[in-house]
Amino acid sequence: MELNLEKISAAIKSLLPQKRISDNNGSLNTTIETNRSLSFRLNDPFITNLRDEESKSKIYDQRSRIALEASAAGIWDWDIPSNVVFYSSESLRLLGLDSNDMFDNLELWDRALHPEDLEKYYAAIDSHLDGKTPYFENQHRVLTSTGRYKWIMTRGKVVERDAKGKAIRVAGTHTDIYFQKERELTLTKNSRFFASKRS
Repeated sequence: MELNLEKISAAIKSLLPQKRISDNNGSLNTTIETNRSLSFRLNDPFITNLRDEESKSKIYDQRSRIALEASAAGIWDWDIPSNVVFYSSESLRLLGLDSNDMFDNLELWDRALHPEDLEKYYAAIDSHLDGKTPYFENQHRVLTSTGRYKWIMTRGKVVERDAKGKAIRVAGTHTDIYFQKERELTLTKNSRFFASKRS
């Protein structure tokens, strides 16, 4: 196989940073000559910083993944212009689904929300989209594939706005709070029962 050294040289030149990189003689020769090996040794603070940032980013991603797994939270990501919502496998599991075909857009999600929870749910979202709150949080019931309602805590935040400041992407988490809500309801019933016995 014959190498086209001119093309290789041009490709390497196109990948080099726009700023001048100097060697001990004051310049870096980017030409390739036949039968010569080419090597670059870059000891640039910019590249070192990039590596450090990449390492920090990997650690942050790993910590985020661990936190999500430990909290059993699902992730959702809403693209507002297309009105399409992505749900992670954990979110789908919380809802008892195998694929996101059921809730891939907001109209379908609206039908799954308990009618008594819709108004507060959208009030929380609208307040955040309008910039009145730093994030939104809401507890609501969602109809699962089993035909039963499950309590879910939804948290979210605008992650992208257009040039006019209008929200175009929102992402967040779902957390199963079914057992927490069941305990709260049991405590409320017990409190009412004992209060009625005293009167």
